[in-house]
Amino acid sequence: SLSISVASSLLSLGLSFASRDKSDSKILGLPGKLTGWGPSLFGMVALRALEVGCRVFAMNLLHLSTRGDISIGGPVCVAALLVSSALSFRHAAWADKFAGIFGHPGQLLEPSSLLPMQRSLLMHLCMNLLAGALQLILRLRPESYLRFFRRAKELPTSALFAWLLANGVYLAALAAACCCGRSWKHPTLDKVQVGTEASGEVAYLPWLRSLGADGAAIPPSASTLLAYENLTLKIGHDAVKAMLEDEEKRKNTPGGSSSGDKESDSSSWTYIVQSQVRLSLELPHEQLNASQWDDLMQHVAKTNICTIGLQGANVAGSAWQHLAKESWPDLVKADFSKVFENSGEGAEILMATLASCSLLEELAFSDCQ
Repeated sequence: SLSISVASSLLSLGLSFASRDKSDSKILGLPGKLTGWGPSLFGMVALRALEVGCRVFAMNLLHLSTRGDISIGGPVCVAALLVSSALSFRHAAWADKFAGIFGHPGQLLEPSSLLPMQRSLLMHLCMNLLAGALQLILRLRPESYLRFFRRAKELPTSALFAWLLANGVYLAALAAACCCGRSWKHPTLDKVQVGTEASGEVAYLPWLRSLGADGAAIPPSASTLLAYENLTLKIGHDAVKAMLEDEEKRKNTPGGSSSGDKESDSSSWTYIVQSQVRLSLELPHEQLNASQWDDLMQHVAKTNICTIGLQGANVAGSAWQHLAKESWPDLVKADFSKVFENSGEGAEILMATLASCSLLEELAFSDCQ
């Protein structure tokens, strides 16, 4: 029957959307929090099916309320949702932006997602409020309303109340799911976090391996998650070497990413800077050429760095120029021993930057000119 067909379609779409929160699925490179087929996943399927059902019902209600000689309410509604989704979720691939017409394209259980649930909720509420308002006007002022939409029809009162009840249940379930998502720690962090929760560090390359990422490029949502969890991203020699190689490949690839994937269009440093995740840079005795130091410091200057160790590193003097207009307000510990052993070029710029670091507790400049 028709009711069974509609129910099965909604459950199918609900499962598709709920699968975005599974650990074997990735949105912008970040796996979901749910593992296996348990009550939590079945609850998410029901929630997502309700979300899709309420939204599709509102689309049809808008179309029913704006019928005239030419009925454009439904198509205009879909087009408006697509434009809103494209503008709200600029990090998403176009497939996810189209999915945003019918439901939230991101992970409900991940509060740090670059596809924020709040924007989908705003779209959902605006569309449902508009659909309800048009039906209310049609009931209160039918003569005036029908001058503009001659073929508009009132929905039975029982159907309207059922729709409003379904929306209420959806919003309550959504609030509960979001609260659970905030309280559940991401499972990949247990494999790589070092130290206490208050001062934990996550090493760059092991973190990428736990996410199943290819190469040295950090997924867009990964650094955002660390920033949300108040963790520190630790970058050492191997990570810097891999990131520089990845940057070089990117520069030498015509048109940017060879895969054309939107997730790969920006470098790892771009996402680290944008998320403002706390950074620990430990490169003792690092030996890079002047161009590599220039590229590295250009990015590091804009990060939310909390500890930096460059003792004995051959930092090119010109690389310090990138600090001239930047600051490290959260810097706590810095070691520049022997960095200026042979030359003091750029030292005045570094000292000016350090002078603005109000949280700085440890500073070393031994064996410097």
